[in-house]
Amino acid sequence: MHHLPARSLLLLSLFLSTSNLGVFAQDKVLADKLAKRASMECQEMKTAFRALPHINEAIKLDPDNGSFYALRAYVYLRMEEDREALDDINHAIKLNPKAAYFHESKATILAALKRNNEALEEANKAVEMEPNCTTKLTRATILMNMGNLQEAKVALDKLAAEEKSDFRPRMRRIPLNKKLNCWDAVVEDSNFMIKFADKNSYSYKLHVLDRGIAYTKLKQYDKAEQDLKQAGKALPDVREVHQALLALYEITKRPREAMAEKTYLNELDEDIKPFK
Repeated sequence: MHHLPARSLLLLSLFLSTSNLGVFAQDKVLADKLAKRASMECQEMKTAFRALPHINEAIKLDPDNGSFYALRAYVYLRMEEDREALDDINHAIKLNPKAAYFHESKATILAALKRNNEALEEANKAVEMEPNCTTKLTRATILMNMGNLQEAKVALDKLAAEEKSDFRPRMRRIPLNKKLNCWDAVVEDSNFMIKFADKNSYSYKLHVLDRGIAYTKLKQYDKAEQDLKQAGKALPDVREVHQALLALYEITKRPREAMAEKTYLNELDEDIKPFK
């Protein structure tokens, strides 16, 4: 499943009405409407395919509008048609080589194709053209993909300090700090995300889980148990929750509770075994 940052789509929407003024005005208006409809439809994975005929028609009406090819590249990315996405974003860059958003999008597509060295080159170009949160975040994500965790951490720490009200650097930093065992930072960023997330959202529940795991690592066991039990009620079928509770109960020498978690994990394993 592939995602571009939400702000990237906002930037794309600004491009939708700025290219190829030579196209007949009526065609241009219709093309813009079709492109905006496609942009709305591709927000959901299950409706992304519906966007394709609309953006195809927009391109027929305005074939020199680079933003339309960039949007179709995004649609293809949502459909996990990565090579088609790469062809379209290359064409968009050919039409408008100075658009930082296009290079940032190409970096994301190349990363999806596991071509991380090329992805980093494109991300660097995008940051050089427009050093904003979106381009810097994409570059940091690619560094993570390449295993350059410390370099990615430096980049995300700096970005979080620069963009204090933007949740994206902190959200991306949580899994990185879990890998690096920087548990105080996981608690800090989880608190930030929990403060602004909808309590009924899946992401809120995952942030509570992350914080509970971090509290266990920091030996703050009461806080850990409170968070992990809350996560267990909200996410009863998520293995990581019960693995975290098992670790907590084993550390705090509570064999009865630990055995219950082991039993539950075994039941989860049985549920996913294929029928013979």
